[in-house]
Amino acid sequence: MQHCLERGHHVIVHYRSSREEADAWLGQHTALKKRAHFLQAELADDPAGIIRAAGRLTGGLGGLINNASLFSPGNGADAEHLRRLLTVNTIVPLMLARGFAHVVKKGWIVNITDAHCAAPSARFENYRLSKMLLNEFTLRCARNMAPRIRVNAIAPGAVLPAKGDEGATFKALAKNIPLKKTTSIASLLMALEFLIDNPDVTGQILYVDGGWHLTDTEHSRAR
Repeated sequence: MQHCLERGHHVIVHYRSSREEADAWLGQHTALKKRAHFLQAELADDPAGIIRAAGRLTGGLGGLINNASLFSPGNGADAEHLRRLLTVNTIVPLMLARGFAHVVKKGWIVNITDAHCAAPSARFENYRLSKMLLNEFTLRCARNMAPRIRVNAIAPGAVLPAKGDEGATFKALAKNIPLKKTTSIASLLMALEFLIDNPDVTGQILYVDGGWHLTDTEHSRAR
């Protein structure tokens, strides 16, 4: 939200239950407040309806960023956990993208996936499966929605510590990353700008991870 507002875009912020953090930031940047719009809804209930409601807030849509995600441990033995992650991480972004393409004549979509979803992971198998499928949907949507809609994805690496991690585990990840460092928010924003601005890029999964996706299976189990 913040970066897109600062670049001059109108931004529709979807939230499920709380917008306090966004309101607090806008309270310190009042000049940008008029271009920020809020939409409260449960994502899984009616994705197409959310897109229609968003369009009514500003009179039209130009882009969609699918960044809502669930990240929690679980594997194929827990079918309910897999269903929940597939719903939020995969099916909802696909339904939002289809709803967007239905009402927008020309625009772009950026999905947020994960740089480390291909390698096996006994602990986070369901999460990684959901993001792998989102990668596949990104490529198929790019083909099916062309030429009106460009569809790409950003696959972030290690950006922020997980809940309960005081930082030591997160910092230790750097030794297994080819560039020997974790990923900054600034790098993700540069990737987003590139995918928004370049009219000839579609069907790309842009890894912003210091090369983490290149590491072997054993290293990938650190997460």
